[in-house]
Amino acid sequence: MHDLISDLARFVSGKVCVHLKDDKINEIPEKLRHSSYFRGEYDSFERFDTLSEVHCLRTFLPLDLRTRPRFDKVSKSRNPVNRRRSRVKEMPSQMGQLKILQKLSNYRVGKQSGTRVGELRELSHIGGSLVIQELQNVVDAKDASEANLVGKQHLDELELEWNRDSDVEQNGAYIVLNNLQPHSNLKRLTIYGYGGSKFPDWLGGPSILNMVSLRLWNCKNVSTFPPLGQLLSLKHLYILGLGEIERVGAEFYGTEPSFVSLKALSFQDMPVWKEWLCLGGQGGEFPCLKELYIKNCPKLTGDLPNHLPLLTKLEIEECEQLVAPLPRVPAIRVLTTRSCDISQWKELPPLLRSLSITNSDSAESLLEEGMLQSNACLEDLRIIKCSFSRPLCRICLPIELKSLHIVECKKLEFLLPEFFKCHHPSLAHLFIIRSTCNSLSFNIPLGKFPRLAIIQIGRLEGLESLSISISGGDLTTFDLLNIGRCPNLVSIELPALNISRYSIFYCENLKWLLHNAACFQSLTLQDCPELIFPIQGLPSDLTSLSIENCDKLTSQVEWGLQGLPSLTSLTISGLPNLMSLDGMGLQLLTSLRKLQICDGPKLQSLTEERLPSSLSFLTIRDCPLLKDRCKFWTGEDWHLIAHIPHIVIDDQSQDSLSRSSRDFLHPNYRKLDSVGEWDTWRREKANHIQCHSTAEYGFVPPKFRWWHFESLEQFLEGALPKPPYAIYGPLGPSEI
Repeated sequence: MHDLISDLARFVSGKVCVHLKDDKINEIPEKLRHSSYFRGEYDSFERFDTLSEVHCLRTFLPLDLRTRPRFDKVSKSRNPVNRRRSRVKEMPSQMGQLKILQKLSNYRVGKQSGTRVGELRELSHIGGSLVIQELQNVVDAKDASEANLVGKQHLDELELEWNRDSDVEQNGAYIVLNNLQPHSNLKRLTIYGYGGSKFPDWLGGPSILNMVSLRLWNCKNVSTFPPLGQLLSLKHLYILGLGEIERVGAEFYGTEPSFVSLKALSFQDMPVWKEWLCLGGQGGEFPCLKELYIKNCPKLTGDLPNHLPLLTKLEIEECEQLVAPLPRVPAIRVLTTRSCDISQWKELPPLLRSLSITNSDSAESLLEEGMLQSNACLEDLRIIKCSFSRPLCRICLPIELKSLHIVECKKLEFLLPEFFKCHHPSLAHLFIIRSTCNSLSFNIPLGKFPRLAIIQIGRLEGLESLSISISGGDLTTFDLLNIGRCPNLVSIELPALNISRYSIFYCENLKWLLHNAACFQSLTLQDCPELIFPIQGLPSDLTSLSIENCDKLTSQVEWGLQGLPSLTSLTISGLPNLMSLDGMGLQLLTSLRKLQICDGPKLQSLTEERLPSSLSFLTIRDCPLLKDRCKFWTGEDWHLIAHIPHIVIDDQSQDSLSRSSRDFLHPNYRKLDSVGEWDTWRREKANHIQCHSTAEYGFVPPKFRWWHFESLEQFLEGALPKPPYAIYGPLGPSEI
């Protein structure tokens, strides 16, 4: 059906729409209106020569574009410049002849006649989004004026780009940009790599009053702003890489009121910016601002805007000299700081819900003083890249705190012992990641964390032992323990409690996993070569067990699996020396539904008995000897696993083999999987049976009703009988 619709679409649109493939279009349809092409790695204008004869083309669309970021969102990367790039090295000559063209995503300015920016003059119908690149190639400012951007009323989004490495005379760049004034209908504008010392007057004037979003990026010579505050519709303003701006003052706002619609404001990578002056007028400079980002402005000092009544998100990063107290922001919900002096903070915004502190020298005082504790709404706290220099006397965290992240911090032996002594009634998630401590052993008393559900500890160097304790009568919601890549960890001890999921991975020195009648439903052990099973064995309620690359574990034959009546999933991987799994008692796991055996170069057999009938899925990978014994239909151990509905052995699956076999059979076939079923059926239907399992059968008896075969590989499609019923199964000639 899809092919029919595709063919119909090509038939109907064949003379109106043409896709340019690897070769040129040899014949141009007279009614061609829309054309597209897939971008190549090295496209040249010769590829598009034939389009010069097209005079009614409305759409010229390059495909396989990179995903573009939302224009109205701030990127989280340090350099959010992620613009759409065209791989076309040169534009086709005489693009200006495509006077009815409606879509043009990129235009790359050349220096030769026919590829200059003036070619856009007659393209008055183009709309949507347009990127004009390589504007440093404009040698005559009049050519920029001839592009007539001010007359392109259908454009919604425009990007003007200069090559950052070009040496364009500042005054010349200014005249070019001044002549590229867009139509007043434009909603979004980006200016990138502009080399002039100031912006033209139209950028802050009434001619672009409908502008919703503005990005000024890497305009390295600009030293002053136009009155952007007068753009009444502007909602998003992103400023990055303006290397000569030292002061943001009255010229930025214009007359009052200013920035009446602005919701998001970002300053980033402004190395000489020192002062931010505010007008202090009634209602403030930013009455609607909700998000404020200030990043990598190392010389910025003084005060931030003081009156931001609607601000909900504030991020200040890499502003080492900005020691001003927090502005009055009663509505703020998210506050992020990085490499900033927070010592002057006296109180946090009352409705703050998420706080992130990165690379701060004042982390100890922040945790010891009552400023955090007095905040009744704070739920998420992140302490990142902080080094603790002394033991903490106390830790005062908010009573409603639900999530604590400690990431890339040093000397946690000064923090964690005191932290685990305190009562945290609401804490549900604890994450300690990529941090260091000095020979630390700690106990987590769940009685002080009644709502703690998840503990994740990863890459904590210096942690030697971990224990979790619980007192009689304590209620707990503890559900998941995840420990990984702790190179010094030797032992883990768990109390008698129910845990849904428990995983340990890449702890190369872990030797002891102790549990006092603990019950966990899922256990994953990966790359712990020194770990052995505890004397008390595994919890009887275990439902899922995965063991990968644990050398001492996999060398143990007696795992006590027979004591796991509820086990439904078992994965064993990394068996370098094990030759058989027979001693593990796989056949006794009566609830087992999924079994995976991987990476056993010497493994020859699973079990001497038939695997449990409860099994639905069996996977065998990278076990060459076992693969031969379990070969579909003919393997020596095939009869021990043939009853399992879904079997995968390396890149082959029983399902695919079965489907290919069934295609030859009458639709009313009956499948009998087990030997018991076959025997019962044979006794009941003996008077109707004639069975053959080899290709020696030469004709079909008149009363033939049932067919049994071992494999279809020997049969040609035409040689197979078509009875009303057919049966296939794993039985060989000796079973018949």
